[in-house]
Amino acid sequence: MKNVILVAAVISLIVMAVVPAVAGRSGQAGKSKIAHVDLYPQDGDPSGPADPAVAEMYADASGRIKYNLEGDLEIVFNGHQLVAGKTYQLYSGGNALGDAVVANGGGNVHIEASLAGTTAADLGGYINLWVMDGATKLYRVARGEAVK
Repeated sequence: MKNVILVAAVISLIVMAVVPAVAGRSGQAGKSKIAHVDLYPQDGDPSGPADPAVAEMYADASGRIKYNLEGDLEIVFNGHQLVAGKTYQLYSGGNALGDAVVANGGGNVHIEASLAGTTAADLGGYINLWVMDGATKLYRVARGEAVK
């Protein structure tokens, strides 16, 4: 009986350590044609906020984008720990991915877009979340490596 409990405890520890590490990675979702990319602030980002106080406001910013790897690009992005009331937009390869969105009172944004004629192969090397002032990009607050 002790051995059964010991084995169960070891398996539980392994599952608790491995599953979150695997589940949280960017990349293709199994054998599906869906990609997940995690976006985070980048240390020393030359396009990030120059003011250290502003950079500190985005230190915990994060987001996850899901998109299809085949056919026209359809994306869903959820961002968190952003500054409420600011406008954010996704870009990749110099192209906007959907419309700009204002963060809600909790600092969250949700972007959905269907981009006819654009595919995952058209994405640049990274997907970037920018703070916007009208049509002007102010600074990048998070980025993640695109999956193609």
